[in-house]
Amino acid sequence: MNKKSLDKTIWEINSVKYQGATNIAQAALKSFYKYSASYKNPNQSIWLEEMKSTAKYIVDNTRPNEPLARNGLKYILNRVKDNPNQSALKQSLSEFIALINQAREKITKSGKAVINSGDNIYTHCHSSTVEKLLVNTYVRKKFNVYNSETRPLFQGRITATRLRARHIPVTMVVDAAVPFLISTTSGRDLMMDKVIIGADVIQPDGTIINKIGSYGIALAAYENKVPVYIAANLLKYSNNLKTKLERRPAKEVWPKAPRGMEIINFAFDKIPAKYITRIICEFGLIKPTEVKRYLSKHYPWII
Repeated sequence: MNKKSLDKTIWEINSVKYQGATNIAQAALKSFYKYSASYKNPNQSIWLEEMKSTAKYIVDNTRPNEPLARNGLKYILNRVKDNPNQSALKQSLSEFIALINQAREKITKSGKAVINSGDNIYTHCHSSTVEKLLVNTYVRKKFNVYNSETRPLFQGRITATRLRARHIPVTMVVDAAVPFLISTTSGRDLMMDKVIIGADVIQPDGTIINKIGSYGIALAAYENKVPVYIAANLLKYSNNLKTKLERRPAKEVWPKAPRGMEIINFAFDKIPAKYITRIICEFGLIKPTEVKRYLSKHYPWII
């Protein structure tokens, strides 16, 4: 079978054409479905093995810190294993995308409770879930948003542009200024009331993996008693405590760096559970230490 279309999507994911875990997952799953729908074989066992092989091909060749896409593939394969056909495949894809969308709606509803009128809210990078939460809450409560550029690919500009399009006050700072901004040292006029950021990975011990810079933000907030909220669905859970953090090409940081110079371009870092006040998820506001309990109850197929 020709995997040309699948390879194109994989290339687009790895090239960061798709921003955010949700968009990446949807692109991967739709490409998987498109390829799977084109694979015709009357033998159900062979068809199912090809689906498993294709899912593994996607996992092995895309960015390592994207469990939402991986869990989506796992969900689909789990649903079609006893009824391996195109109809079941399409139905399971629709179900998982619906799960993502429903989770986002529930997060938006739960997250409104942590935002007060007049708040200074700090956010980082671009999370479609955080964006939706802020936009929907601003209809009834007025607040100010501060965010960083999020170098080297400047995803923070996506957040700023979209929030400004909805007339939400946004102030941007360079990444290096964030810990100072969040701290009391910068002065009371610039003091943040809370931090609300997304997540790419949720780990078993409540650790969160998110865009590089998140650790420094959470540390500064923790030291200055500023609450840190993670807005993310539990479908981003990964069982692997030893998840390897993605490192991206050096040219993203400095396209024409001096010859022989090494550049470490971490794409993500980790926020320890102790720095996190609550995770705003589809089941409400939960402690990081409660993640596995909620997963066992609601998404046992993940763990």
